[in-house]
Amino acid sequence: MPQANLVDLISSAADQTGVPRRLALRVAKLESNLNPAARSSAGAAGLFQLLPAAIADVVQRTGKRVAGSVTDPATNAWIGCQYLRICATYVGRSVDDQAAWPLIYAAYNIGAGNVRKLQRGDVDVAVRRAVAAQATIFSRGGPLQYLANVETAILAVG
Repeated sequence: MPQANLVDLISSAADQTGVPRRLALRVAKLESNLNPAARSSAGAAGLFQLLPAAIADVVQRTGKRVAGSVTDPATNAWIGCQYLRICATYVGRSVDDQAAWPLIYAAYNIGAGNVRKLQRGDVDVAVRRAVAAQATIFSRGGPLQYLANVETAILAVG
């Protein structure tokens, strides 16, 4: 699928779910580089690199059954945008608050509970494992550097 079509599809999902288009596009770019066929060794799939637990969370919280395959770009984008809204709720922020995007994206990646621990400086085994599992630039410098790395990345994506 051409990249322009993927951008339109992600923008549509963002509009349907009330997520700012720029946030949705940045997350999809960071997660998969806009590759709908992307797969991770952890089992994440699609544009938004969705894990089964995130999909289940969206289904439970929205009460909507997932109509298509999670690898379908439109379905993946809708679920990913819904999960961004859920993560915003988990960290007590609004998706419309651009200053909150790094926290929302961090919750998307390592879980809101781990983000709250990092904010308090409470780096336990679960936080260390979650950050280490990222195997990306985000995990450079260890857990205490994680949120700063995420902030740099999400704000740098155009």
